[in-house]
Amino acid sequence: MSDNNRPRKPGEILAAGFLPDDAMSALEAHYTVHHYYRADDPAALLQEVADDIVCMVGTSHALMSAELINALPNLQQISVYGTGWIRSSADRNLGTCKTSSGRLVPAHCQ
Repeated sequence: MSDNNRPRKPGEILAAGFLPDDAMSALEAHYTVHHYYRADDPAALLQEVADDIVCMVGTSHALMSAELINALPNLQQISVYGTGWIRSSADRNLGTCKTSSGRLVPAHCQ
């Protein structure tokens, strides 16, 4: 069950891992964020919200497996807070985007 009881906002996000408090607060101000990484029952949360998720966020330490990516049929974007490159064996190509900005700029995941 979702740990976010507020009314849902457009552009639902799955937090696959921890983000710094200021970054998470910025996302939560604009989007409904479901905290997969701290859910008591991640599988139940995923079953509840999978169709609504359009973005997944985390750091390079977050587990963003091909199984998780492929379980999100409407996923349009994966955002990684940090530097470096993430490899994925997912069955889908979501494209890539690089930024040199050190600031978190919430994406328009709608």
